[in-house]
Amino acid sequence: MNIKQLFRRLKEKARDRRGFTLGETMAATVILLLLSGAMATGVALATSQFGKSMVRSESKVLYSTLQNVVKNELANTKTVVLGSSNADGSYQVTQFFSQNYAAHDSLSHFVILPEGSEYGELALGSDTETNKLLSSSAYTYGLGASVEVGYFRTAGYFRVNLTIWSQDGDRLISEPFDVIPLNNVEIASDG
Repeated sequence: MNIKQLFRRLKEKARDRRGFTLGETMAATVILLLLSGAMATGVALATSQFGKSMVRSESKVLYSTLQNVVKNELANTKTVVLGSSNADGSYQVTQFFSQNYAAHDSLSHFVILPEGSEYGELALGSDTETNKLLSSSAYTYGLGASVEVGYFRTAGYFRVNLTIWSQDGDRLISEPFDVIPLNNVEIASDG
């Protein structure tokens, strides 16, 4: 029986005063249930994919925004304190002078809030206070960030490893970038 015959038979039954049999009604109900189940599954899958797409998109926006803020801070610094050497030949930046977020003339360092976390909201901390680089509303969908900064003494530039993390602890974006300081950088002490 093809579709045309099925519709013809349904029209005939609709005109007939006796109506549909119990079997026909049950078959129609089962078909409708299967179709609605398939639609519900499709909608759930589409919603899930939309959510994942939004997280990927927001992680790119967060990375770009933090990259701009970190580049601005490091490009305008005048003083750094270096720690141990990294595998790439750079030295870990433990503190630096921040024009925008420093408390008075003290040196700052990157802090992840809440403190002690592997990733979260980035801030600059000093001996007396901590200032967030972005408001909490910038970290949508439970996203977090972490940052590591190295300084190449002989070449005179910073290498920044900025990572964006999902709420579940998955690395979404982890791309290093270089920052060339606009000022002569004074090295306050070595590690």
